[in-house]
Amino acid sequence: MKHSLVSDSGSVTSLFDLLAAGLLANPAVPTSTSGATRPRGSFLDRLETAHWRWRQRQIERHLAHSADIADVERRLRALERHSFFA
Repeated sequence: MKHSLVSDSGSVTSLFDLLAAGLLANPAVPTSTSGATRPRGSFLDRLETAHWRWRQRQIERHLAHSADIADVERRLRALERHSFFA
């Protein structure tokens, strides 16, 4: 990715950037558009995607404030237990 979604560029941040890039890449959609434009999704699809990206940025910011790997793991467990969407 061109830049990180969070301010500092630690190894955990890089890992999440790579994961986000992999999830955004869709192998079924060709990368070259050769004159054809990709059809846009419905309004609800675009809204859902925007919300997902916003939520991912919030989670990454929260995890980036961790002091060490134990803190990252504690925060991840807390997110898994108290997730709004689980």
